[in-house]
Amino acid sequence: PTWHRWEELLQHCHILVLQRPDADSEPPDALRNLLAARSVSDPLALKGPSGQIAFVWQTPLAVSATQIRQLLASGKSVRFLVPDAVLAYIDAHGLYRASN
Repeated sequence: PTWHRWEELLQHCHILVLQRPDADSEPPDALRNLLAARSVSDPLALKGPSGQIAFVWQTPLAVSATQIRQLLASGKSVRFLVPDAVLAYIDAHGLYRASN
């Protein structure tokens, strides 16, 4: 991991991990022990205090946040690539649009 103070995230929240088609399936060494100690398979475990890690298995889309921003900047639709609520927020705030 290259995030600054990433270990502290689990003191404040649970973490959901989604698979990406282009991601390496093996976690880095720094995460192996953490995943072994904190991973849960029962969603009810996420009702408790922070600090758990759950994997969400779904059909992954081969799209990245960078691609979404590029599509928006070029005036193309990202409907069906992001949740409706996210798209409504982006539209309401004029995010990622090309400047005129």
